[in-house]
Amino acid sequence: MTDEELVELCRSGNREAFGKIFARYEKALIRFFYYGVNDRDDAEDLAYETFKDLIKALGRFEGRSSFKNFVYAIAKNKLKAFYSRHRRTVRLAEDADEATVEAVFFVETDDSDKKEELVRLLLRWLDGRDRRIIDAYYLKGMSIREIAAELGMTETNVKVRKKRILERLEKKFIQEYEKLF
Repeated sequence: MTDEELVELCRSGNREAFGKIFARYEKALIRFFYYGVNDRDDAEDLAYETFKDLIKALGRFEGRSSFKNFVYAIAKNKLKAFYSRHRRTVRLAEDADEATVEAVFFVETDDSDKKEELVRLLLRWLDGRDRRIIDAYYLKGMSIREIAAELGMTETNVKVRKKRILERLEKKFIQEYEKLF
C-alpha cells in the first residue's frame, strides 16, 4: 500500500493506517535526527514529536510532492526548533531552509573524526567553485563578503549559489543516509 493510500485511510479515521506509516518511517526518522543531534534520546523524542505533528498535518497534505518529502519537511522544522530551544552553536543561514545539511557542519559532538568524515563526504559531492564556497563558509568561517571577494563574485551570487548547493546536498544527503541505514 502506498503512503498516499495510507494517508487517505488515516483521514477517514483508520488508526491502523497511521500505525503503518509510523512503522514505515520510525527508524529512518530516528536515524535522521540522531545524525543531526548526536544523542539517541533526543533523536527518539524528536521523531515522536514529528509523528504527533504529522497526525495534525495530514489534512494539509495535498500530494503535490511525495509524502516522504512532506514527512521530512516536518522533521526539518523539528530539528530547527530543537537547535533554537537548546541554543546549540548552530548557525542556520537566514536564506536557507536546509537545516539537515547545515546541522552536519555545526552539530556539537565529541566524535570530531566522525564529523570531519561526514563533512568531507559532503564536500566530495561538490565540484570546484561549489566546494570552495561551502569550505570557505563552513570550515574556514569566512563571511559571504569575503567569499565573494576571493572568488570574484557578487555577494548576492554567493548567497544564491550557497542556497542551491545546500538544496542539492540535502537531497543527496538524505538519499545516501537512507542507503546506509
